Amino acid sequence: MSASHIKVPQGGVMPAKLVEGKEATDVSAYVADAIGKKAGASAGGGPSGTAKANAQNVVEIPTDPTGQLAYKFKNASAKAGKVTVQSKNDASVPHDIALQGGPAGKVVSGGATSTFTANLKPGSYTFYCTVPGHEQAGMKGTLTVR
Repeated sequence: MSASHIKVPQGGVMPAKLVEGKEATDVSAYVADAIGKKAGASAGGGPSGTAKANAQNVVEIPTDPTGQLAYKFKNASAKAGKVTVQSKNDASVPHDIALQGGPAGKVVSGGATSTFTANLKPGSYTFYCTVPGHEQAGMKGTLTVR
C-alpha cells in the first residue's frame, strides 16, 4: 500500500488514521491475505470461466455478490477496438473496475455498475479494483484483446 495511512475506512467501521506508515501497510497485507484465503475456500471455489464480450464489444465482469474481494471472472476477452467493461456490484462493499495504466470506472456498491470504455489494441491487460487493499487481496484478472 503506497499511502502512509488508511485514509477512508471501508464501511465506516474502522476509524480513519487508526494506523499509519508501516503499520498501515502491515494491516493492509494481513487483511489482503486473510480475505484471499477466505475467498479461495468458499463453496464456489472462487472466480472461474471467462467473461466474453457481446456483439457490441461490451464485457461484463460482475463482482462477487457476497462482498468478498473478487470478481466473478479472473479472465475476460474482447475484440480489438472500442471496448466497454462493466462491473455490476450487488454487495454493500464498494468496488470499481479499472485497467492498469488506463481508465477506471466509478467506485460503486448496492447494485450499481462501474464502467469504463477504452480503445484497445490486441494484447493482455490487467483489470483490477482500485479500492485500497482490494487488488492486493486478489481482486484482479486478465483481459485478452484479439
